[in-house]
Amino acid sequence: YHNSKKSSPGYNVYHNNTNTVYLMDMAGEIKHTWTIKNVERFRVVTPIKDGNLIVVGDTIFQLDWDSTLMWDASVYGHHDFAFLPDESFYALTTDSSRDLNGYSLLFDSIVHISKEGDNLGVVWSSYAHKNELDKFYSPPSFSLLPDEERKEYE
Repeated sequence: YHNSKKSSPGYNVYHNNTNTVYLMDMAGEIKHTWTIKNVERFRVVTPIKDGNLIVVGDTIFQLDWDSTLMWDASVYGHHDFAFLPDESFYALTTDSSRDLNGYSLLFDSIVHISKEGDNLGVVWSSYAHKNELDKFYSPPSFSLLPDEERKEYE
C-alpha cells in the first residue's frame, strides 16, 4: 500500500538479502526479477538506464536484464557508490587488514571503476593515513609497517 499523494510515481527496486532482486510498481506488483548467483551477501543494488543492475557486496559487479554477469570488478565493496558524468563511478571498498595490538584494522578506500567494470585505481585510502593511526593507537616508537614501507607515506 502507498499514499499516492505523498509518493513519487514510478518503480521500486527491492531486495531482502536473498538472491532475488525485485522491480515492483507502486501497487506492489512484481514487474521483473533478477537472480544474483555469484555472491553470498550484497548490500546495495542500483538499476542503471539500460535495465542492468550494479550490485555492491562481497564484490562489485553488473548484471544484465536476464541476470547474466556482465563484469566483476573484483573489489570488496561496501555501502555505496556514486556515478560520474561518464558513467564510471567511485565505490567505497575495504581493501586490506593489518594487525594492530591484537586487533584487525580494516582500511577503507575509494576506488574508481569504469562503466565496463575496470578498476581504474584507488582515489583515496585510509591506509595512506596510517602514520596518524600510529600516533593515536600506539606509543611513538610503534609502527604499523616496517620502516622501508613506511617511508612511502611520510
